Amino acid sequence: GGNRHNRSAYLERIEIRGVDLTEDCFTTGVNLTGCWRPLFSGVIVGGPFGPGVSDDWSDSSPMFFATLGINVDDCYGVELDNCYVWAASTGISCTTSGSADEESFRMRNTNLVGVKIGL
Repeated sequence: GGNRHNRSAYLERIEIRGVDLTEDCFTTGVNLTGCWRPLFSGVIVGGPFGPGVSDDWSDSSPMFFATLGINVDDCYGVELDNCYVWAASTGISCTTSGSADEESFRMRNTNLVGVKIGL
């Protein structure tokens, strides 16, 4: 309650990537839900990508094995600075179920590459 200025999550200069480009990768890179003012700075999330993968844009492509890059559903005051998500079905999810008082979503210098749904 009250006028809160603290952050419940602060992720800075983090890279999340699988070891093998075609099979060993994350299905969701970052999964934060219901957080207060999360800040992402320099976060990189990468699904499978590379020769033989990035040229296949079909629904069954291994490039979309990572279903979600960053999940900030039901979060309040989300900020993303200098982040990068590539090769995922959805780059960033920021939806509300109505259980939280969401306010402001700021995204600056952020790239979503090789995704079906950006934001």
